Amino acid sequence: MKKIQLLGIITCIILVACSTVPAAKIETISKNNIDITKKSPTQNPTITNNDMQNNTRLKIGKIRGGLLRIKADIKNVGETTANNVSWEIRITGGVLNRINVSFHGKNEAINSNTSKRIKTKRSLKLLFGVGRVTITVKVNASNANTVTKRVKGFVSTFFVIVFSRKSEEFFIRGDANGDGEVNIADLSYLANYLCQDGPAPDPLDAGDVNDDENVSCKDILYLADFLFRNGTMPPPPYPEPGPDPTPPKK
Repeated sequence: MKKIQLLGIITCIILVACSTVPAAKIETISKNNIDITKKSPTQNPTITNNDMQNNTRLKIGKIRGGLLRIKADIKNVGETTANNVSWEIRITGGVLNRINVSFHGKNEAINSNTSKRIKTKRSLKLLFGVGRVTITVKVNASNANTVTKRVKGFVSTFFVIVFSRKSEEFFIRGDANGDGEVNIADLSYLANYLCQDGPAPDPLDAGDVNDDENVSCKDILYLADFLFRNGTMPPPPYPEPGPDPTPPKK
């Protein structure tokens, strides 16, 4: 199938989904075993016959401080069990950058819609530094993409204080469905969200493909132009996951 034909199909889906007919139904393209693999800055998208949808998704919840330790909640928001889950918590910073310590751990599995709390061992290494720190939590599984969340904090004597309002969640701009790829499935996901009250991208910024601080049909058109017409790449963070470098517009 030629790219222009496939783009025509996408356009029809968007027009039908976003019409004034409330009963309009979006047929998810991944059900037809059509997928567009991730596009690098120098490659055109290619069509495969594999359904690349990943039904296991991990999410990092609240990060807490405590007595010489850090705690974090991990939730499997997907439909299948996350296997061989491993995690890393790294604390860096302090006065003269004297704090640089990391902790690792493993959980055999996290069932669907289940949360697990991870926590570091109490470390005397934190006694050798004081001041503002950056706390980075990274989690992965054998059947799920790596997720990362970063918060600011403060080490004071025996306690680690976390500033939860200053968290930074890592994501790929354009990866609306959170499967770690930017492809045709994200077009369908955005159309379903905008026109059929489907689930929102998580985080919402992942669906803000043109980075105008608003998720709208403009993002669907931007993504389609990028995938099929060699249009402009999504702004950072793309193609690798990272925090949003663009401050919200006031």
